[in-house]
Amino acid sequence: MSHLEREYSAIYQAVNRRLSNVLGTLTMTVSGMREPGPEVMASLVRRIAEGLQKDAPGISSVLCEQLAWYAVAEWLIKCPLRFRRVAA
Repeated sequence: MSHLEREYSAIYQAVNRRLSNVLGTLTMTVSGMREPGPEVMASLVRRIAEGLQKDAPGISSVLCEQLAWYAVAEWLIKCPLRFRRVAA
């Protein structure tokens, strides 16, 4: 992200805007789900990656997916939610 910001500021702004919009409402979205699981994260990554391709068409689909996974991983580290352990 810092490389995008330094070298490609217009693309960085589009990416940052998309990530901020999606991740800003994610806590409310996930907390409203009865049992969020891995399919929710995969769907979210797909949605973010598709949005990034629309907002910044100069970025490859692979990089869009990597940025989406990065954003979701960063959100999971910082998120205020508490996830229950699944019984094995």
